[in-house]
Amino acid sequence: MAVAVSGAVKDYAWGMVDGMVPWTGRGTGRPQAELWFGVHPSGPSPTLTGSTADVALADHRVPLMVKLLAAAHPLSIQLHPDADLAESGYARQAGGQGLYSDPAEKTEMIVAMSDFQALAGWRDTESAARVLGNLGYPRPILAAAAAAEWADAARMIMAGMPSTGPWDPSRVRRALESDDPGEAAALGDAAAVYPTDPGLGVAAILAYHRLSPGEAMFVPAGVPHAYLRGVALEVMTSSDNVLRLGLTHKDVAVAEALRALRLDRAPEVLTDPGPKHPSGAPFRVDLQRGVDQVLPTGRYRVVLAVDGPVDVAIGMEEVALEIGQGLLIPATDPGASVRSAAMVALVEATSSPT
Repeated sequence: MAVAVSGAVKDYAWGMVDGMVPWTGRGTGRPQAELWFGVHPSGPSPTLTGSTADVALADHRVPLMVKLLAAAHPLSIQLHPDADLAESGYARQAGGQGLYSDPAEKTEMIVAMSDFQALAGWRDTESAARVLGNLGYPRPILAAAAAAEWADAARMIMAGMPSTGPWDPSRVRRALESDDPGEAAALGDAAAVYPTDPGLGVAAILAYHRLSPGEAMFVPAGVPHAYLRGVALEVMTSSDNVLRLGLTHKDVAVAEALRALRLDRAPEVLTDPGPKHPSGAPFRVDLQRGVDQVLPTGRYRVVLAVDGPVDVAIGMEEVALEIGQGLLIPATDPGASVRSAAMVALVEATSSPT
């Protein structure tokens, strides 16, 4: 049976101050980074009846998690493990605390709700080697980047800062030689926030992306990325596996993160309006204003009221959602008829990640 929920707030340091207030109405004066709609044990959503979604949907498969994200500062450089590594890594922990939160692959997509800046995938080799040279890195690191030997380049970068010392934001901006002031500002800001973090060298050889509202970026497991600034809808497989590679005050896991690197995968930017379902994505996402459609049965679905009320009819049941509320619909429920004049996020599971 479908479950109406509010989001579980995550107060990570990189979030916007009171960033979730538009959807929760509850300010804290502190960073509010994410609002989770799902059943993951790290943050199951509260139901509107006082329980939690993981309890209410315990007898159903819930393959996806939906988030609202508000970034004021860079998230860490991250890689997410594919299915094989997640399963083996989680098993190695023998049930204890460790790098892996669960045995599942984490594949995700961001749909921008404001101008959104991100790093994902690698620069072209010529540009990467030039930027590293401008930053003062030694020849072996430049040679690795020029040969697209990304794991070797990242491993050497993370071994220590260049001899020139801590990052100076203006030097980082100049080293990029970028025609895009947004890119220069973003990396300069990262240097200001993390002046002694060797991971900034890795960030400098990642490709920069700027998304306009409604544009999306699909990030398969194994692709390095760092979200920098902006508000977005985030959809992912129901996993919280994060292997960090810098730009963070949290622990990094260089060896395991590079073990997760998949050179056969790359980010995909989607600029066309309408539903987003890139090849290989185990979900379909539609963020639109003005909805009158049916989400068919046979697949897990999420309806999220983004900026106004939404009415959902499932069989004989009718559910009225307010801003910041979602409806989690198991695959076994009938088709869901969704109507709203406001902006609505419609998410459907489509397949297992590949």
